[in-house]
Amino acid sequence: NTLDDYERGTFTPGVTFGGGNTGLTYTFQAGRYTKIGNTVYYQVGIDINSKGSSTGHMRITNLPFNSANVSYGSFACSAWTFNFTGLTGAISPAVLENTNEIVLYQSDATGDGTQVTDANVSSGYIQVSGFYFVSI
Repeated sequence: NTLDDYERGTFTPGVTFGGGNTGLTYTFQAGRYTKIGNTVYYQVGIDINSKGSSTGHMRITNLPFNSANVSYGSFACSAWTFNFTGLTGAISPAVLENTNEIVLYQSDATGDGTQVTDANVSSGYIQVSGFYFVSI
């Protein structure tokens, strides 16, 4: 796997709350990626119609590849949300190591980050883009 290892495509991202998605419905889900060597660049857009009844921390799931199993799995990402509630600051997404999932943190008044949960979402739109590394 070198720089000539090039691939691009689409995928269908999902959302879970506490690992579940009971009753969750979408208006749309879209994802696209480009993989060059050990780096995956991605864009995700998800419009949640109803978050359903699952509770807990929010995750964006189904990235096209599992990330590398390395310490400090937070890779460069940015996010934009619309119609989320009770957010205290900017959203900072991070790809978790050795998974195909993104965790969402929000900044708070103390400068610490707390995870976005079901309490922040009843419906709404989120767009996330960034990159992460995979094992080769």
